[in-house]
Amino acid sequence: MKDSLAALPKPLPAAKRKELEKVREIIVSRLSAEGHDYVLEKIILFGSYSRGTWVEEGYVKDGVTYEYKSDFDILVLTRKGIPGGHWLGLCIDEHIDKHPGI
Repeated sequence: MKDSLAALPKPLPAAKRKELEKVREIIVSRLSAEGHDYVLEKIILFGSYSRGTWVEEGYVKDGVTYEYKSDFDILVLTRKGIPGGHWLGLCIDEHIDKHPGI
């Protein structure tokens, strides 16, 4: 298993690395903000970004702009389970949505 973004098959642009770092910061802060002892074990990037097949494309047809942009697929592992983990995931999503450019 790779443990660094440098090991990805397709190098990430600096802006994407910055976005992933911000996502990591949000995950870590939300886990600690819940007031529980959720020890973060690992954050795993999977999907198109881990395979090097991510895309950001756009085109205009008949005056309408269409965009296709890969999202980040992330799995967060903690030492013990998080009761209501789905709820915490939604909270993390909300915090990420508040940051333009992610």
